[in-house]
Amino acid sequence: MTGAVTTWWVPPVDTDPFPPPPDVLGAPVVGTTEEASVAGLAVAAMPAETVVVTAEGAVVDGPPATRTTVEVFVRASRSSPSIAMFAPSAPRPAATATATSVERCTDRARRRSRRQMRCATDVTTCPPHCTAPWPRSTASRDAPCEVRSHVIDCSPLSREADIERSDPAGSVRPVRFVELDPREAEIRLEASISGLARKVPDLSASKLLSRRQAVGLGVMGILLVAGAVVDPVDTFIVVVGAITLAYTAAIANRVVLFVRSRRLHTVERVGDEEARSFPEAALPLYTVLVPAYREPEVIELLVHNVGRLEYPTDRLDVKLLLEADDAETIEALGDLDLGDHIEVLLIPPAEPRTKPKALNFGLSLARGDLVTIYDAEDIPDPLQLKRAAIALGRLGPDVACVQAKLSYHNVDQNLLTRWFTLEYAMWFSLFLPGLVSLGAPLPLGGTSNHFRRSVLEVMGAWDPHNVTEDADLGIRLDREGFKVRVLESTTLEEANSDFVNWVKQRSRWYKGYLQTWIIHMRHPLELCGELGPTGFIQFNLFVGGTPMLAVLNPVFWAMTLVWFVGHPHLIKQLFPAPVFYVGLLCWSFGNFTIAYLTIVTCRIIKRTELLKAALLVPAYWVMMSIAATKALTQLVLAPTFWEKTTHGLDKNYEAVLDLRACDDTDGASGPQTTSAPGRS
Repeated sequence: MTGAVTTWWVPPVDTDPFPPPPDVLGAPVVGTTEEASVAGLAVAAMPAETVVVTAEGAVVDGPPATRTTVEVFVRASRSSPSIAMFAPSAPRPAATATATSVERCTDRARRRSRRQMRCATDVTTCPPHCTAPWPRSTASRDAPCEVRSHVIDCSPLSREADIERSDPAGSVRPVRFVELDPREAEIRLEASISGLARKVPDLSASKLLSRRQAVGLGVMGILLVAGAVVDPVDTFIVVVGAITLAYTAAIANRVVLFVRSRRLHTVERVGDEEARSFPEAALPLYTVLVPAYREPEVIELLVHNVGRLEYPTDRLDVKLLLEADDAETIEALGDLDLGDHIEVLLIPPAEPRTKPKALNFGLSLARGDLVTIYDAEDIPDPLQLKRAAIALGRLGPDVACVQAKLSYHNVDQNLLTRWFTLEYAMWFSLFLPGLVSLGAPLPLGGTSNHFRRSVLEVMGAWDPHNVTEDADLGIRLDREGFKVRVLESTTLEEANSDFVNWVKQRSRWYKGYLQTWIIHMRHPLELCGELGPTGFIQFNLFVGGTPMLAVLNPVFWAMTLVWFVGHPHLIKQLFPAPVFYVGLLCWSFGNFTIAYLTIVTCRIIKRTELLKAALLVPAYWVMMSIAATKALTQLVLAPTFWEKTTHGLDKNYEAVLDLRACDDTDGASGPQTTSAPGRS
């Protein structure tokens, strides 16, 4: 073996609240991680153990998991202590899909100095007792690991505790809680809340309007007011004309997406036989994040559904994410017998109370190469994890995520659930595949999206201040050159059956789409350059246009009604011939086209019994406008407020599970497509 053998201990930055372990008290000491990096040191020490390396960076002593070339680049945090591993002189490992994606993102990040994207060179703040990355591609920590060049993992320091909880009958069942040191939990929580805002402030919803946007909005307002004073008729003609053109473009775009979705290769398919015959030893470690807040009524069903996943349990890392002050949900766990692969992670209470904050916290402790999210009420296709793993494996590193379809188990509960089903059948089976065919960015759904973990970390994960963090992440992935594909696998959810509850959920979605549109339009020329002209147009029409046109609909409906009732001269003035004929085309042909596409969707999803609901869909458009108006109001008054959606309203939920169990026994691989895909 060539090269000197050296042991190094790098103390925390600026402060040293944790002294080095006794094993390394005699090792050379370097003041800070920055100095260590400049000195070109090969390695730093690990907690309670000494790591011995050659000058070339090959580990020759220490925990078995580190006996490989380790290459981790870290910027030291000024506020949080950290331990860094340095092997700058070691040969770069053989390229893998993960490494390629990280390198590619890093190169793009370095070119984007104005936005100060850190990517793979960004700091990972952990307590100073954190260790080198554990292998994530193997079930055993003793096996050779895949080098991960962008993260220092703190998870080996997290302790799991089997805490006995008694149910009312007196029996005792173990519930595995992840036990964290308070300081460690504080660091993870702070990173979960402000990590993206520190890394890329221009892409964080922590502040809605940038200074440039606020000035631009003020100037536009002044111009409109001035125009209304000087020449009100011509001013409003210009405004109405612009909105009419936007309507026309949005309707035409829906037709284009509908047609293109029927092309081949817009959806990734992995058959049952291929999924079941795939060697289990080749499957990656898979992390499943399940956030739940005030969900005691569905927590038992959640555990049952996770248990139905056809994936080796020794390669499953399921984390149930609960708020530490959610006493009713935590108490409901006392009646459950969780498997060895399910851990309960209690998140310290802190604002914002949002799902993405919980996901970020869970991701910081995830062990899997792949990561997916399920909501508490989800009934996923049992083979979905295998399908996603196989699809991502053959798609290559440019595809960072596959989005499974969503569907509903309570389609026939009432008219609202039928409308909901039809709308999202168009969304997941038609519009999203249409966007794939155009190479446009995909706004992700809130559940059943399957990510490469390395890409999530590079991207800064989810924005905890955005109430549709899924859609925002889909746009950010595309901006960085990653792609998203739609996976032919279905997760059943509960369609909202209550009008008030539906408005709460839909207004949050619309508000989040408006947040996402405003944030990414802070630098429109840069956005256009990253998405390309087609992607830029689709982003504006699909993400920005969807909620804005829903807000404007009541205004034009009212003007149409007033015109037919009284034929006032003012409305005639606002619609000169060119604007009138385009508006008439939108009103007649446009509305007919959208209604017709809804009817055709019934045939495509083979649910002709939904035809009556499709014919009544204009009433559903009115509901959308009510929700959009509420969303616009909340965007101004409470932009990050997460309005909780109540689940468990479907009384036939358990019957659906019994039916699905029968389907699985008969050889079905997952959800039978008896309902249309939808979005959570």
